[in-house]
Parts: sequence; structure tokens; C-alpha cells
Amino acid sequence: MVRVAIADDHAVVREGIRRMLEGSGFEVAVEAASGQELLDRLAEAEVDVALVDFAMPGGGIELVTRLHHARPSVRTLVFTVHPEEQYALRCLRAGAAGYLPKSSIPEVLIDALDVVAAGRTYIGPAVADLLAARVAARSLVPSHERLSPREFDVFLCLARGEGVVEIASRLRVSVKSISTYRARVLEKLALSRNAELTRYAVEHGLID
Repeated sequence: MVRVAIADDHAVVREGIRRMLEGSGFEVAVEAASGQELLDRLAEAEVDVALVDFAMPGGGIELVTRLHHARPSVRTLVFTVHPEEQYALRCLRAGAAGYLPKSSIPEVLIDALDVVAAGRTYIGPAVADLLAARVAARSLVPSHERLSPREFDVFLCLARGEGVVEIASRLRVSVKSISTYRARVLEKLALSRNAELTRYAVEHGLID
């Protein structure tokens, strides 16, 4: 039986997913409401697949990366409201085994979990199209795709208007480190100030 961890900050969502999975032959071994809680729980439980909400507290690319390095035996399936064109390829590069929009029907979620649990990567039609388009137009890769996972997380926080101290607390690093990441992000995106980061993120559909 495939053992699943459900990580989502909405209790009603977790309950609905748990009932659906248990009715489909999966065992829900862990439930968590944040990225840190998931990491803590996984240190004490045997899990095959982590179904992870991208937008929950402590989530995002940084969580996918931490899971990949801390628990490489746990396959991560990102389950999110964000469409594939926003974060799918970056999540896969960070170590996710699949990316699935929450708008998917239950049968697709079950199929994705089966694929990921079997050791394969789940790539839906939209992600396959993105990969094909990326291969066909490598020279057109957006600048933000060249950011590291940590730089990308800092970029999104800055674009949303968060301060350096707030970001440092959220990511559990020093203020000096965040300032260094900010400088790298600005350089790689050829921008000069935070307002331009916000405009860039909005124009590329990375934030609302």
C-alpha cells in the first residue's frame, strides 16, 4: 500500500483528500499544515509520496528543494492552484516528481500518485507542451528561469513587497544573506530596485 503525506494549510482540503485517497487504496500516514511541520513529521514516519500544496506557509520551491535533499526516498507531487506555466518546470528541476493543478479531477490525482509512487515522473499534457516549447526555443528562456531555487524564493518575496528582515525570518537565514540574494536577483534580471521586481513578476504571471 502506498503511504502518502498530505501537506496543505486548509484542514477541509486535507480531510477531503484523505477520504478520497483512503477510498482508493492509499494509506495517509502524515498530515501537515506547513512546510516545516511536514519536514518534522517526515523525520518520524515512513512515507512514499508527499502531496504538497505549493502556496502553504513554508511551501514553494524552497520546500521542494529541502524535501529532495532531506528525504530523497520520498517522492514529491506538487498540488497547487497555480497553473503549470508558472512553476511546473522549476518545481521539477528542484526535485519534484510531478506537478498537478488543484483544478484536476480526482481520477487524474489518483493516476498522478500511482505514477509518482512507481518511481516515475508525472508530466501532464500541459507540462509536456511546456517542455516541448522550451526545447524548441531555448534562446527565449525568461531571465527568472536562471535564478537558483533560493534566489527565486527571495525574488517572489521581494516582488510581493516583503522586507529583508521579514524574508530572513521566513527563510531562516541572516539578513545579510537575503541582501546578498537580492543583489544577485537584481543583477540576473538586469533590474535596479524592488518596484521593478514587482512589475517583472506581474508581467510574467508569477504573482497576482
